[in-house]
Amino acid sequence: MKRRTLFICLLGVLATLLHPSIQPALAKKGEGQDAVKDAAKGAAKAKREEGGKGGICKLLIGEGMSAMKDGKTNPAMDFFGRAIEKGCKDASMYLEMALYYESTNNLEKALEYYKLAEQYAPKEKQEFKALPEHMGRVLFGLGRYDEAWEELTRAVQQGREGFTLFFLLGSIARMRNDDAGVINYYSKALSIPPPEGTNETEVLTTMLLNLGKSYYNTGNYEGAQAMFQRLLSISPNNEEAKKYLSDIDYQKIRKAINQDMDDKKILEEILKGR
Repeated sequence: MKRRTLFICLLGVLATLLHPSIQPALAKKGEGQDAVKDAAKGAAKAKREEGGKGGICKLLIGEGMSAMKDGKTNPAMDFFGRAIEKGCKDASMYLEMALYYESTNNLEKALEYYKLAEQYAPKEKQEFKALPEHMGRVLFGLGRYDEAWEELTRAVQQGREGFTLFFLLGSIARMRNDDAGVINYYSKALSIPPPEGTNETEVLTTMLLNLGKSYYNTGNYEGAQAMFQRLLSISPNNEEAKKYLSDIDYQKIRKAINQDMDDKKILEEILKGR
């Protein structure tokens, strides 16, 4: 009787194991174990691939930087291009690419990579402090003067100084008819030697002429006279400067007459600053 009872129990267990309603659950249990194993394998593979990607990025970017340092711009840009294809992201690489594109006058590309450099730049690194000035310079070249003003003034607020920075700000101020801005930024630019290769006569003529006009517009005739006279010392035939100087003499005479000066005082006023 005991044997019969045991046999019946075993049949019940076997029937339960083979019952259709139980089989899916067992299958799911097996699938769950397989899924855990697959996930573990996938994570290990991803870790290996990530490590490999990091190594490839370091190699390609390093080769590009080395080539750029040696003046081999085409191989350098090729290495950088391959790095980007691999999904590498690096602020120093983007900065070098932006500088290259700017040097070849591809300003849209330069702006694109300056923005990427700023996006990935470590804030503490000195080499990225000039990014607002770089972007402002490119935006000026693209004729996007309002955006250029924002970036260039941001550079000034961050303590940046330089001839090009102040010259561009002065030029935008002139476009805006901002006499105070012209006087501020062009005066600062005049105190700094221009970069090597700059046409000094051309930029000095631009600054001195517009400084003179802004001083004149604000009623500072002595300041205007000083700028126009300095301009004539480097460009003796500048008719606009001569015209303004004559008008300044007229303004001085009017001022003297209005103040009831005698002839001697009027002459002294006209000669003042010469």
